[in-house]
Amino acid sequence: MCCKNSLISLSSKIVSFFFSFTFQIVKAKVALYMESLCPGCHQFIKHQLYPVFMKYSNYIQLDLIPFGNARHTKNSDGTWEFKCQHGEPECFGNLYLACATHLLQASRPKHLIRYYNCMASASSFSIEKDVKQCAPVAGVNFRKLQTCVKSKGPEILAQFKPCQKSLMSLYNC
Repeated sequence: MCCKNSLISLSSKIVSFFFSFTFQIVKAKVALYMESLCPGCHQFIKHQLYPVFMKYSNYIQLDLIPFGNARHTKNSDGTWEFKCQHGEPECFGNLYLACATHLLQASRPKHLIRYYNCMASASSFSIEKDVKQCAPVAGVNFRKLQTCVKSKGPEILAQFKPCQKSLMSLYNC
């Protein structure tokens, strides 16, 4: 009888172990390297990335990199100068996206993708007007974004370049 009781005890512990075991969800890593005025990026965000992320956000780790096909140099006075594929307005838009990413990426990714989607859907052709419209969607104060853009925004945007550069070297671009 001793062996039978031990066997029952052991099997109940095994069953207990399996029922108490919890699964840890491993999130798929998705990174979007984009530009604020790129029509292709806008289409991808609006029609693919945004709806999928909103539905499956528990399974996706989303990294938004608003640098795209841009160049930057640090001037002798310590300020940054950016050259963007779609001109200066795009660099300005990228600064706003970089600040929003800085403020929201870690803590509120759904708010951030809402902001990106709103910016991709905006049609005023004025970055600042679009930001004023889209900031409340993301739960971010427009003035806070504006302050970031005028202060540490260029430094934040410049930090995205190594991400873009490593991607380009990966594909020999």
